[in-house]
Amino acid sequence: MKFALDSSRLAKCLATTIISNALFIGCQPSEPMVGDALPEFSLQPLKDSKSKVTSDSLKGKVIVMDFWATWCGPCRMFSPLVEGLADKYAAKGVQFMAVSSEPQQDIAAFEAKTPHKISVFVDPLGGASAALKVNALPTLIIVGKDGTVKFFSAGFDDTTISKMDSILSKEI
Repeated sequence: MKFALDSSRLAKCLATTIISNALFIGCQPSEPMVGDALPEFSLQPLKDSKSKVTSDSLKGKVIVMDFWATWCGPCRMFSPLVEGLADKYAAKGVQFMAVSSEPQQDIAAFEAKTPHKISVFVDPLGGASAALKVNALPTLIIVGKDGTVKFFSAGFDDTTISKMDSILSKEI
C-alpha cells in the first residue's frame, strides 16, 4: 500500500502534532508579551495580496488579532465569538484581524465556503506569528492605541470573551 502526502498536508499534520503536544503537556506561555510593544511584522490582506499591512501602519489603533487555521476546530468554534466583539466595537474604531499562516489558496478556498465577518490576513512566512510568539491556535491578541499588547490568550475558555470585552471597553 502506497502512502502519499503532499507538502501542504504534511505541514498541517506536523503543525497539528506540535500544537497538540504543546497543549497536552502544558507548554503554553502565560500571557507572553502583555505590556510589550508590538513587534515589527507585515501581513497580506487576503483580498489584496499585492498590498501589505505592517505593524507600523497599525500604530494608534486598537487591534484584535485572531490567529487561526482552516483545519483548527477550536478556531472555528471561537471565531463567531470574536465576530460578536467586532459587531460591538468595530464601529468604535477597533480593527479586527483574522490571521492565518496557511497558503493563500487554502485560506481563500475556506473563506469562499465559510467566510469570516472580519478582515482576513495571510502571514505567508509565519513572520507575524513568530514575532508575536504564537505557538497555539487559536491565539487572541489585543493591542492598545499606545502600541502595547494588552491581552494575549493561547487557546480560550469561558472567560476569554468577557476579559477581551473588558479590555476593549477601556481602550476605546
